[in-house]
Amino acid sequence: SIYASVPAGAAGPANITVGTPGAPATLPNAFTYFPAPTIASVSPNSGALGGGTTITITGTNFYSGSTNATVTVGGSPAGSVVVQNATTITAFTPSIGSTPGPRDVVVTTASGSFTLAGGFTYVSAPTASSITPPAGPLAGGTPVTITGTNFVAPASVTIGGNAATAVTVVSPTQITATTPPGTAGNRTVSVTTPGGSTTVTSGFNYAPLPTITSFTPTTGSTAGGTTVTITGTNFTAPLTVALGGSAARVIRSTTTTIVATARPGA
Repeated sequence: SIYASVPAGAAGPANITVGTPGAPATLPNAFTYFPAPTIASVSPNSGALGGGTTITITGTNFYSGSTNATVTVGGSPAGSVVVQNATTITAFTPSIGSTPGPRDVVVTTASGSFTLAGGFTYVSAPTASSITPPAGPLAGGTPVTITGTNFVAPASVTIGGNAATAVTVVSPTQITATTPPGTAGNRTVSVTTPGGSTTVTSGFNYAPLPTITSFTPTTGSTAGGTTVTITGTNFTAPLTVALGGSAARVIRSTTTTIVATARPGA
C-alpha cells in the first residue's frame, strides 16, 4: 500500500504512476480531477423561518449522481439534497429559528465548495388585519387595500378561494389588489408570501347590486330637509344616497329600506 497526497491537476482523467527501483508502473485514467462547484442562483431565494422551502440551486460542476454533495443554508444542513445533473441541485431549506434575514448558501462536493453570500433570505410570516373597502359587487373588480405586517414580494391574494388580480406589495404593511368575481356573502381573504400565509375570516363581503322599487315622497322643497324613504333590495352598508346629484344624509337603513334627508337643491 502507498498513501499519497494528490497534487493539483487539470480537470479530467489522469494516469497514476508508481516508480520503484525496478521499473515504473502506470494505471491509465485511474484518477479523475473534477473542478470545484459554483453557484449562480437559488430559486426561490426567500422562504419561511420554519424551513421546508423547496429550492433549486443552479450552477456548475455538481455532477449527477454524486453521493457526497451537501448543501447548507445559514450554516445548517439542507434536507433531501438531490443532484439532478451537473448544473442543478434541489433541496429543502432548514429551519433557522426566529431571526429573519439573508443567509449564505454553500454547496460542497468532493472537489471543493462554493458559497453564495446571502443567497437565501428568511422572512417572517405575514399578518393581515383589515381590508378596505370591506365590500363590493359580485362581479369583482373592486380595488382593495390590505393592511398588515411582513408583506414581501412575491405575494398572492385569494378572496373566497379565488385569486385576486393586480396584486402589488406597496410596503411591508400594505398590499393592493383587485377582487375576483364571487358569490354573495362574507368571504375569507388570504395573503400568501414566501414567509407563509395569513387569513382574515369574513374579510370581504360580496354584495348583489342594489335595486330601487319605490321612493316617497317624490317632491320636496328646494331648501332641502325633506325626509325620504327608499325601498328596494340589497342595500348593504356602507352606502350613500344622492338626490339630483347632491348627497343626502342617511338617517338609517336596512337591506330593503333607506331613510334619508335631502340637501338643498336647485
